[in-house]
Order: sequence, then C-alpha cells, then structure tokens
Amino acid sequence: NDFLGSVDYYLEKYNAGSDKPYKVCASRGFYYEVPEAGMTIENCLKISDSRMYNQKQEKRSNMIQRERSMR
Repeated sequence: NDFLGSVDYYLEKYNAGSDKPYKVCASRGFYYEVPEAGMTIENCLKISDSRMYNQKQEKRSNMIQRERSMR
C-alpha cells in the first residue's frame, strides 16, 4: 500500500535525522475492502483492530530477536 509505505518512509527519515534517544514508530490496522452485506462499522473496526494488534505483536517479536542477536 502506497500510503503505508510513505508513512514508514517518513518515520524512518525522521528517526535517521533525529537526535532523540528513542525512535518514533507506529502500528496501524486498516480494512479497505467492500464490506459484505449486513457488515457493520463495528465489524470493520474489529478487523482493523485485529490487524493492528497482529502488527504490534510482529514488531515486538522482531525487536526481541534483534536484541538477542546483538548479545
């Protein structure tokens, strides 16, 4: 997705030029398909939330693996 790629790009660019002792990152979840008949906004939000949670878990797992490899 172009939008998400540009968000990642600008976050990386900011972090590379920042002198902060931390990095800025973002987890996001989205649902961009034509909803099925009878699907409510609540259902769409649940799907988006689930995708964001999965992304957070994946980021956390990758961070732990990087930390272990640095030891």
